Amino acid sequence: MLNGYDDWLQAQNCLLGAALINPDLVPRIVSELTAEDFSGNGLLIYKAMADLFRQSRTNDEVDAVAVAHYLGDTAETRSLVANFMGCSPNFTEIERYIAIVRQSSKLSRLRNMGAELSAAVSLDDAEGVADNISAQLMERPGIKGFGPDELLANFEKRHKEPAERIPWKQRRIGDYIRLKKGQFIILGAEPSGGKTAFALEQMWTWSQNKRVLFVSLETDAETIFDRQVSSLAGIPMDALMDGRLEAEHWKKYQRACSEISKRKFKVLPAAGLSVAGIKAAAIGFRADIIIIDYLQIIQLPGKRLSRYETITEISMALHILAQSTGMIVIALSQVTNRDPSAKNSPLTIHSARESGQIEA
Repeated sequence: MLNGYDDWLQAQNCLLGAALINPDLVPRIVSELTAEDFSGNGLLIYKAMADLFRQSRTNDEVDAVAVAHYLGDTAETRSLVANFMGCSPNFTEIERYIAIVRQSSKLSRLRNMGAELSAAVSLDDAEGVADNISAQLMERPGIKGFGPDELLANFEKRHKEPAERIPWKQRRIGDYIRLKKGQFIILGAEPSGGKTAFALEQMWTWSQNKRVLFVSLETDAETIFDRQVSSLAGIPMDALMDGRLEAEHWKKYQRACSEISKRKFKVLPAAGLSVAGIKAAAIGFRADIIIIDYLQIIQLPGKRLSRYETITEISMALHILAQSTGMIVIALSQVTNRDPSAKNSPLTIHSARESGQIEA
């Protein structure tokens, strides 16, 4: 239950204060909320954060000092930033702050529209305001409807230039699966079937031109990188695991270093992470493509569901993540072990383990 304007201001202050203290929260705030959700000094701080975030390369560049400097770096702006940081935000309440800010701003807009409706002097005016109220009630974050004019203009814009092709490492796959923004793709294989090695090959290919976030829920970043170095530099994995690199191995590694440093990828060790956490990390990295290794061990906090229901919810959440952000989301998935006597039989869509939603 919202308790009015004071709760809205308090939630704004706490949320923005938390982001000034911990810049890792900035990507969530600027992607999940808009300038319409803030008022007064909160609007000034939000706009500064949003502009700095768009201009920056990392979250660390959007800190309290940067915000104060953006606003003019005077004694007044430094005091303003300090006041927001001093509102004693509770970092376990970030979700609640976001919900209050979003809901309160929407309620404020509806009240203003209600006043316009009361002041309408004609039926046409009243119907226009009523349409706006209806649209506001139907509004969901990140969702926009398109009319014929917009769709026609968008069609011409999209098709006057050749479509961008994002290549797979194995070109034949591109004949069947064409990658485009907002797609959610599941790649399935049996345990120890080479899923991670395959995904790392794709990461290497795509990171030449795209920003790729590799989310590893099972393996630490160092092991993932060792596997990548082994493949790229031709160094036996046993030598890396046993810590017995010889002079020739180091030469191969040095030759690979310059090429590795040019790529745009980030490995995120994410044991225990939820889809919301993956989304925040991806937005912070400005990822074009997310690779998740693997779907069945993503966490679903706060709910007691059957395993089937859990995997269904996770796969649906990943689908929404892809569509709402425009990122390509690729999740690796376990599939049901085949009968040893039928080891040469092909895997099918029905082999996807634990949920019909994965098949869908």
